[in-house]
Amino acid sequence: MKLPFLFLVILISKIWANPCLNDQQKFCPEIDPGKGQIMKCLDEHQGSLSSECQSEVKKFKTKVMKENPCFMDLAQWCEDVPTIEEKIQVCLLKNESKLSSICAKDFKSKKDKIIKINPCAEDTVSFCYDKINLEEGFVGRCLIKNVAKLKPNCQVSIKKQITNHKLKNPCFDDTEKYCPDMVRRFEIDQCLTKKIANLAPACKKRIEEDQKISKINPCHQDIKRACKPGLNPAELNRCLIVNEKSLSSGCVKMRKDLEEKMSLRVKNCEADRIKFCKDVEAKEGKILKCLMNEKDSLSPACKKVL
Repeated sequence: MKLPFLFLVILISKIWANPCLNDQQKFCPEIDPGKGQIMKCLDEHQGSLSSECQSEVKKFKTKVMKENPCFMDLAQWCEDVPTIEEKIQVCLLKNESKLSSICAKDFKSKKDKIIKINPCAEDTVSFCYDKINLEEGFVGRCLIKNVAKLKPNCQVSIKKQITNHKLKNPCFDDTEKYCPDMVRRFEIDQCLTKKIANLAPACKKRIEEDQKISKINPCHQDIKRACKPGLNPAELNRCLIVNEKSLSSGCVKMRKDLEEKMSLRVKNCEADRIKFCKDVEAKEGKILKCLMNEKDSLSPACKKVL
């Protein structure tokens, strides 16, 4: 539980690059090289490995198990669990009775601290473990549904979350009523739009405002669908670039128009930028704001593209 899986995968590939390559190809040809699965496969074929590979596997296990006593247990029981520390801990908690002696001892020493940090760990195992390998939000939604059955500490935590959600989201109650199995805002808003006549006034207002934004900004729905909330403009741009192939035609056109407009600004305003805004950072629209403040002094060509 100390070494990240990615680090271990890299470490494994370096250690086994020569002595275990042939054995890996022979016994584990279709095994994905992640989450300790190759190590697990080779260990299962220990008696059939070459002497050199047996020696390397033994050496590697000794080294890794010293750093992470639960490494082999994670490979055995948590293969499909996302490599998020909290979810890995819940997986070990779920499989506590099956853990090897060395892992069980290590986990037992940390269990109280894990439950203190995550008061809903045990309830996640009891009620929502089938959601643990899904994207963020599904476990939380599941715990909300089961709030009356939760242990006291978890119940307090979830009720506090519900209160905060209601304060920030006027559509919380309508979402629970009409779209209880959804966590993505894009899907939730589509669902609520279909029920707009039945929504509470505050929620209806938010959905209507969202629709207005979509008319002004053709990329609004694409951002909700493809990008995490709370991103700054630069992060949003990177997100849209990554998801470029799946963007709507309206969003693609708007981005192309903005790109052409930006190219014209750079071309026609570069001399003015050097003259008036040389020391201004090129982020968060600061250069554009600077140029706008100097609008009366700008060249005609620059004024035109601003």
